[in-house]
Amino acid sequence: MVAGLDGCWAAVANRITGTLVVEQGYVHPRPPGEGGGPASHDLIDDLLEHAIHAGNLIAFVDDAQLHEFGGIALLKSR
Repeated sequence: MVAGLDGCWAAVANRITGTLVVEQGYVHPRPPGEGGGPASHDLIDDLLEHAIHAGNLIAFVDDAQLHEFGGIALLKSR
């Protein structure tokens, strides 16, 4: 398992497959000037798109169920 936004981004970028589990209300705005997009664009949406293209499944859980993992985790396939 990979936990947290940074860890999940790295795992998806490295083509680690599995199921990306995200709390339904979890958002993370992009900092101003980063990535050329507006500050309100959500990094979680970007990660979900990349994860799908990399062959990962996506699952949403109720808020606070992944609190100890930073709201997001990738359950690796074997």
